[in-house]
Amino acid sequence: MKEIAGCDINRATFYKHYQNVFDLMEQLEQEFLEDLIALLQPGRCKNLETLFTQVLTLFQSHGGDWLVLGSENGDPAFYDKLSRRCYEQAYPMLVQHQAALSEPEQRMLYSFVSQGSGGILRDWVKNEMQESVPQVAAFLANATTQLIHGLVS
Repeated sequence: MKEIAGCDINRATFYKHYQNVFDLMEQLEQEFLEDLIALLQPGRCKNLETLFTQVLTLFQSHGGDWLVLGSENGDPAFYDKLSRRCYEQAYPMLVQHQAALSEPEQRMLYSFVSQGSGGILRDWVKNEMQESVPQVAAFLANATTQLIHGLVS
């Protein structure tokens, strides 16, 4: 039987597990999103640096998948799905800790932190994760903490 280029599996094996390449992509997305949402459960992390460390470690373990899913050849809606799922988990936690801010300010803060963090994560993955997980996690946690403390003081 003919092997699928670069996969080291034959067509019959592939189609035994997936309907087509889009089914494979959807399953990769679901697995990644479920793993990420599990990290964002309330009370799971004691501080931001721990949370960012766990998220970065997840990205590292799914590095190749993340590059494919987030690329122009991947799912164009993947970033929206990722953002929406993170919002559902993380926004209520932000609101709980930032009650001094108005609702529009809380939404803007969430957007700023999530889009900025997401940009750093995409850049880190795109550049082959050259910086260490602790280095990037510390930077993200420090930047986020400084921003939040600057807004509420």
